[in-house]
Amino acid sequence: MDSKAAVRDGRLNLIDAQATLDGFMANSRPDRKRFDRSMGKLLTDAKQSARNGNYGLTVFGEMVALLWAQGNKQGALELEALWNDVLSERTFYLHCAYPRRAFSNEDESRLH
Repeated sequence: MDSKAAVRDGRLNLIDAQATLDGFMANSRPDRKRFDRSMGKLLTDAKQSARNGNYGLTVFGEMVALLWAQGNKQGALELEALWNDVLSERTFYLHCAYPRRAFSNEDESRLH
């Protein structure tokens, strides 16, 4: 895939994970209404940019990994739950990335 062409054509949308998180987090927790507004708009816009309705939408996110790395495990788990709720309402593929080191024993002390 030619990523520059995909961006130009509106088929690939790259957004800043931390800035997006900042838009819907409140007191270190994801706010459901703000999440629904921001992610709902992104998902709707992305689906409309598809060449036609037969193409699937794939979302790859690292926001949960950022929260985890910041030691906000509860926020990461709550965000996962919000994504699961959206998945039950809309049709798309979701891939959330956690670095492998987040689950290694040697890095355990950094995650608390």
